[in-house]
Amino acid sequence: MPEYGRTYHPSVMKHAESSTTREQSRQRVSMRLQGFQSLMPYRVREVLLVASRYDSFILEEEGQLTELFLKEYDRLNLRYAPRLNSAPSAQQALEMLASDRRFDMVILTMHPGEMDPADFAREVKARFPNLPVVLLGYDNREFQELLDSEDATVFDRVFVWTGDARILLAIVSLVEDALNVEHDTRTVGVEVIVFIEDSVHFVSSVLPILYGKLMKQSQRLISEGITVSHKVLRMRARPKILHASTFEEGWEAFERYRQNILGVISDMRFSRQGRMDATAGARFAAKVREENPGLPVLLQSTDPANAEVARLVGVGFVRKDAPHLRQQIEKFMLGSFGFGPFEFRLPDGHRVAEANNLRELRRCLETVPADSLVFHAAGQHFSTWLKARTEFRLAAALRPKQLSDYRDVEDMRLHLIRALDDFLREAHQDAIADFRPDTFGTIASFSRIGGGSLGGKARGLAFLNTLLREHGVDAVHEDVRVQVPPSAAIGTEYFDAFLEENGLTDVAGREWSDAQIREVFVAARLPTRLLRRLRGLVRVMNYPVAVRSSSLLEDSQHQPFAGVYETYMLANIDPDEEARLHDLCTAIKLVYASTFSRKARAYLEATPLRPEKEKMAVLIQKLIGRPHEGRFYPSFSGVARSYNYYPFGRVKPRDGAAVVALGLGRLVVEGTGGLQ
Repeated sequence: MPEYGRTYHPSVMKHAESSTTREQSRQRVSMRLQGFQSLMPYRVREVLLVASRYDSFILEEEGQLTELFLKEYDRLNLRYAPRLNSAPSAQQALEMLASDRRFDMVILTMHPGEMDPADFAREVKARFPNLPVVLLGYDNREFQELLDSEDATVFDRVFVWTGDARILLAIVSLVEDALNVEHDTRTVGVEVIVFIEDSVHFVSSVLPILYGKLMKQSQRLISEGITVSHKVLRMRARPKILHASTFEEGWEAFERYRQNILGVISDMRFSRQGRMDATAGARFAAKVREENPGLPVLLQSTDPANAEVARLVGVGFVRKDAPHLRQQIEKFMLGSFGFGPFEFRLPDGHRVAEANNLRELRRCLETVPADSLVFHAAGQHFSTWLKARTEFRLAAALRPKQLSDYRDVEDMRLHLIRALDDFLREAHQDAIADFRPDTFGTIASFSRIGGGSLGGKARGLAFLNTLLREHGVDAVHEDVRVQVPPSAAIGTEYFDAFLEENGLTDVAGREWSDAQIREVFVAARLPTRLLRRLRGLVRVMNYPVAVRSSSLLEDSQHQPFAGVYETYMLANIDPDEEARLHDLCTAIKLVYASTFSRKARAYLEATPLRPEKEKMAVLIQKLIGRPHEGRFYPSFSGVARSYNYYPFGRVKPRDGAAVVALGLGRLVVEGTGGLQ
């Protein structure tokens, strides 16, 4: 099986990438990340809750509403939670709104002090026309009378309190979606779910289900993010929900965002052309199918006879009064919206393969039957699944393609594989990716293990790697390539954990010899989380490696620590993975130990730097060379400088200088040899 980014079939896929292509690739990556960073410009951060003391007591369940709200955000791993601010009366709420504080939303109950809720909403709208005002009532006669009156139109949204704090998350998310959908669809093509329902009670029950599933989908996707920033951006790119209560509102939303519609969930009976229509949902679904035959649609009704109507239209159906409604809705979203794994099926429905992520999808594409490829391409299933995973550009590139666009099925297969290869390579090229065994050395050449700093040496090499990719400087001669070897950097987070877990935080103050320090460090144990990551690393690094120091002060511009700390070379060819893991762990601990060697401490004392500021990261890097008669020989080593402080003859300072030597470069670092 070929590696990611390698040729799948030499006669078809092997090609040389021009500098123009590289620049276009770099620009695509940059544009994609910039677009994601600007998503969701409107956020609800401050919520004003207007409720009488009695209503507040009921809502807060003896003071627990805010706690429930925060727990729900924490459970879903959301990065921020709006702050709830309470006002016991309408007058106090108006005073708070008129103050210097900025509120993004007002939620009020049926008894906002001495004012009628509708009158209070009108007063707020008169002063702050763009401020969303949401009514949250209880399921009683008074609330129903308000819903049946014209006063209900003054509120932006109306919901029923069911005792479930998830309704607050749904309210906030729905308001944010309505305000961000125009920007986010235009910027990166964020998907939209059209939800048509005129029953306030059912909206209040179903919206928390829909948003709960969307948040869980986002959580699953962020685990596959390349870096922490990528993971956060993926959360921002979740699908938006647009709620409509009439046929016309629903169709307006569909037409406005027709290129970004992920699916439709609709009631069967609601207003159409100003009248209640018991078949409005079926009519809407039929019209959607005329526009987009493959678009997922789910109809809901309390009348079981409507199941046959939905079947005739060719869409899904669930009963509103079903005991397992939530599970049925989630099952539909999982299968039809592309939220679950991609299931390769034959036209008869038989499942032949399953892919949980892009890398698995790429592998499956090589072997699945041709009939399965044709089936999924015809139904635009690939683009639907990719859009649900926030891979909008890749989905857009694949969506227009049909079998007729290719010579044959195998040509289509190769195109899909090449598109995924290019995308995976681009996604990793501008980032120091978190280490993953299935991408390291193929689509990710520079990875990090753990948090904290990468240290001077690793940071410099990572920067050089970025420059090479960004500017396409991969060759200085037609036969010479310039590249950074596959590298994994262990962040200083694990250095701190190693010292703390083994009681070595005060080792700098002990009068130990270098031999004693090495003995104690080798006997100590690396953090368990680091051991798990290293076990995955030795599985993919089956070639000679250098385990190099990369301290915070190393390779610094004004106080370079070159040659102060240790580097260890490992043959790394033992067929026993545990033996190779043991050697790697020992080398890492010896690099850690070199932080406290007499030479290092003496050098540090000669500088104005404080000893406690020094920490050690470790760089594990492939050795470049060739085997010869059973031994591995590195090619050559050296130091290059962009400025020559000792020019001679016609040489100018800005011509730079390089000192090189055969082998590992010890002569160069110690200044006792090498060619200039």
